[in-house]
Amino acid sequence: LRLEAGPEVLLRPSQAQALVLAYHELATNAAKHGALTRDGGEVRLRWSQDGSGLVTLTWRESGGPPILAPPERRGFGTRLLAQALRQDLGSGATADLAFEPQGLAATVRFRAGVMAAEPVAA
Repeated sequence: LRLEAGPEVLLRPSQAQALVLAYHELATNAAKHGALTRDGGEVRLRWSQDGSGLVTLTWRESGGPPILAPPERRGFGTRLLAQALRQDLGSGATADLAFEPQGLAATVRFRAGVMAAEPVAA
């Protein structure tokens, strides 16, 4: 795993928990099926944050078995990454998976530390 350090990012507890689950799933899949199954395989994890607070996290695998086509079936992990992660990270969050020939690439974007509006009590 090659961690390319980015800026300090303030996360809500629910955002941190969602990201831990997502990266656990990505690492497990890389170890079972992807880049981490081969000597010389590599995973790069990087993040950035722009001036408006938008965080971009990128996971990119290389050096593993080539991906000939996206998986036909979407298992728990893929659904977790594609649906639940977006909900847990907050409004406007996106999670994109690209099954590229050289390896899986995942890009997650969200607003750090932003909480949903609380209903106002009357």
